[in-house]
This record gives sequence, C-alpha cells and structure tokens, in this order.
Amino acid sequence: MAAPDSHTFCLMQATHLNISSNSLDTYMTLIVPRPHGSSRGWTAVGLGIEMDGALMFVIYGDPKSSKPPTFSVRTSSGHAQPEVMSGSDPEVRLISSTWQRPSANSHYPPSTYLASISFVCRDISKWTGTNIDVLSADQPWIWATNAEQSFSGFETDAWLEPHSHQHRHDSTGMFTVDMRPIKPPGNAAPQPDRRPDLGTHGQSGDQEPSWFTRSRLWTLHGALLGVAFVALYPAGAVSMRMGFGCAFKYHWILQLLGTILLTAGAMTGLALHPRLDGSHQRVGFAILVLAWTQVLLGLQHHIRFLKTSRRTWISTSHVWLGRLLMAVGCGNVLLGMSIRGRGRAVIGTMFVLIVLELVSIAYYGRSARSTLPHRSADEGARFHQARAEDDCFAIGDDDGDDEERTSGQFPDCEEGRGQEFADEKH
Repeated sequence: MAAPDSHTFCLMQATHLNISSNSLDTYMTLIVPRPHGSSRGWTAVGLGIEMDGALMFVIYGDPKSSKPPTFSVRTSSGHAQPEVMSGSDPEVRLISSTWQRPSANSHYPPSTYLASISFVCRDISKWTGTNIDVLSADQPWIWATNAEQSFSGFETDAWLEPHSHQHRHDSTGMFTVDMRPIKPPGNAAPQPDRRPDLGTHGQSGDQEPSWFTRSRLWTLHGALLGVAFVALYPAGAVSMRMGFGCAFKYHWILQLLGTILLTAGAMTGLALHPRLDGSHQRVGFAILVLAWTQVLLGLQHHIRFLKTSRRTWISTSHVWLGRLLMAVGCGNVLLGMSIRGRGRAVIGTMFVLIVLELVSIAYYGRSARSTLPHRSADEGARFHQARAEDDCFAIGDDDGDDEERTSGQFPDCEEGRGQEFADEKH
C-alpha cells in the first residue's frame, strides 16, 4: 500500500498458519524512502481505525549513520503521544532492518535512501487495544508521516513531535488490507532473525510495564502534578494570609506536601520516559529543581526573619519564585493534558479554572491587608507596627508577614483563634 503525494511508503503483508502454535502469524515488510538521506522525520502505520488503541509501527533513523533504521512498536491512549508497547501480546519480532539504495530502474532519485523493515506479529489477534481481524478482506489501517522532526537520538522510545489538536501531521490517512492467510501447501514462512540487537517487542515475561500499566502510570503522573499545582500550592499561598498563629505552620506543610507530590509525579514521568527530549519534559525538570530551591529559600527566610524581623533578598526571591513556579507549573499541566490528547473542552475548562484561581488568590492577598483583626490597644499597637514592615509572603503584595508576627502573639493555634474572636467582640 502506498500513501499519496510525496509521503510515500510501501507495506507488504502476508498471514501464515503457524502449525506449532496453531495460530496465525502476520509477516510484514515496510519500505520508507528518505530523500537525500535525510535523518529528519518519521513514518508510522497502525492497525485500527484511529490512534486510540491502535497497534502502531513507527520508522525513523539516520540513513547516513552506521546504525539500521529504528523500528518502534507503539500504541496510544486517545489522540496522544504513542507509547512503546511492551509486556503484552502479541509478540512482535524484528526480522531485518536495513538501509538500501534504490535500483537503477527505480522511480526514486539516486540520492534517496530506503528504510526496509521486515517483522512478524505472532498471533496478532491477541491484541486487545482495538479490533484486529486477520481473516478480514478489508482490515482498517491508519498511517501518518512527519518529514520535519529533528531527533536528538534514535532510541525505540524517542519522543515524537506531539500531534494533538494543536499539532497536525504532515500527512495522515487510512487504508484497508486483505489480511486473509496464504494457504499454499508447503509454503514455509520466513523465520525471524534471532540476533540480540534486533530483539523482541512485547513478549510475555518482559520486565517492562505493559501498555495498560503505562497508561495508568501516565494518568497518575498527571494527577500528582495537577493536585500539587492546582490545589496544594495555591492553598499554601492563601494560608499565609489567614491572620492567626497557625498560618506559617499550614503554609509550610501544604507547600512541602505539594513539592513532594511534584517530585513523585516527576519521577513517575522520568521512569516512563527517561529523557528530556520535549518542551514538557524540559520545563518539568526545571520546575522540579526550582521547587526544591524554593523550599530552601523559604527555610532561610524563616531563619533570618526570626533573627532580624526584616525581609532580605532571600525573602523577595522566595515570593517571586513562588509566583513564577505556580504560573509556569499550571501552564505545564495544561501542556501535559494537551500531549495526552485531552479534548478542547477539558483543557479549556481547566484553563478557566486556573485563571480564576490565580486571580482569586491575588485578590484575597490584597484584601487581607485591609481586614486586620481588632486587638487590645497594646496588642494592636504591636501588631500594626509589625504590619508596617515589609511582608515577604504576601500573595497580592510584597509586604506584610503574618506568620512570624502573629506566631509570637498567639503561640498556640486554638488560643490564637480564641483571642481573635475575643478581640472582635471588643
């Protein structure tokens, strides 16, 4: 099967009965041209009517290197980044992977290189991601090409340029294949190459997590980071403006818990895709480093404030780094949702909620300064004198530090609350 226009590939397929296992094995050869020996881009074909659950075969590599074309078996949950398929049926074994030059009578220009990949899928009907009928005369397939992506490496799990609704393929389409088995007597099917560098994809007993497990882990990755940036970090920021002795305690507990969830989510992502070869990963790694820097800045601020009762450059850095991390982190959560193929409505709703949340935090931070609790004359004088100093944890402003100023007056949380209510009665 050849795709139209300039995005051309050739797929040859034959299904044979495996007498030993009494199953139908599907042998395929995929030939992909690379004009001028370009190392950019990739070509993919997949069994299924859409990306969701399709069994995909992706080809990329550098024709002018000493390494053969990369053959990557993947699948996808929704219209999202395809993930390497492992630990589940069917077994996909590579037979050969080579770069070739076109023959003299070929219609390809002489400068073209051809990636030739041959492989076998053992009992392909075991695939559960989508319906595959090896007895069908018109089994649906999908295909896509990208001629521009520049790879930093050609590993089997290399990052492919995102192709959610914001990023379109250079070319995509569907076709059908007659999958019915060939039945001539004595027709021996070719045997897979057992060289260790070619390997097997998807054998049972593989130590890597299955596609289903990987999909769940990606969901966990997103959930941990979403809770950290959309719930815990904002709650920790607001807690500093609550005006009682427990404010600082709540603040550091919530912020530390958020950073722990951020770390767990980042480590989950790195375990699933251990390379920083995309904007989402690079931004996420930078956020992780800066988040722990923020923890250290907060600790140093607290220690210095207890000694001097004044803010320093550390205090200012802590404030602005926190604001930056919250904004960029929420943005990266939205980017991750896009990469996972969440719909426009879901991403748009989350965007509106995040904007409303950040605006509300800023408004609450400013209004909190104008609604100070009433206290006795002596206590009130001390409180307002402290409030006149700069505040290093303000959400809407950079001045006013409720934590250290109120904690000295109300060392016990419940006692502080009671005192506030008592003062209001006066």
